[in-house]
Amino acid sequence: MESSDPKKEKRLLEFKEWLIAFKEYSKKVKDIDIIYIDDAEEILNDWYWYTMAEKLYPYMEQGDNSRINHSKIISGKELTIMAIQPIQFEDEITEKKLNAELAWVIAWSILSGWNNYDNDKVEKILDNKEIQLFIKEHMTWLEKLDPEFDYPYFSNAQTWRVFNLYLQEFLKNIN
Repeated sequence: MESSDPKKEKRLLEFKEWLIAFKEYSKKVKDIDIIYIDDAEEILNDWYWYTMAEKLYPYMEQGDNSRINHSKIISGKELTIMAIQPIQFEDEITEKKLNAELAWVIAWSILSGWNNYDNDKVEKILDNKEIQLFIKEHMTWLEKLDPEFDYPYFSNAQTWRVFNLYLQEFLKNIN
């Protein structure tokens, strides 16, 4: 990684903060000790930027690389987590579930941060059965995804774009 690139340095710091926060959350809420692969944040950051260059930019319209929308960034972060599988666990099924949960937490963190969602309203939304079903199905999809052979950058980005639009409409109707 080029240490002089501020964007790459910023993403590295974000990965580090997310990993720390997820580890603390898992210990406190689930009583699970999360163990990450060595140098997890550096590996995640390097992979994220590699896939941006190899899986995103070549498929965008010429000259459109200067602004990547939020849904593509979210997609890239989720797929990076699932490709690298930074959480190590004693059984593979739990390991995939924990990595999918980490991917979801990071994606949600990005989406809610950019939109400055009202936390009280968001809690009501996240309790909605349709939203719960979406989250469950999305995490199951992440668990079963094999990014080595299938890297659905754009379709996953569209999923996040539509989910965001749905949330915005839902928020309009909550007092």
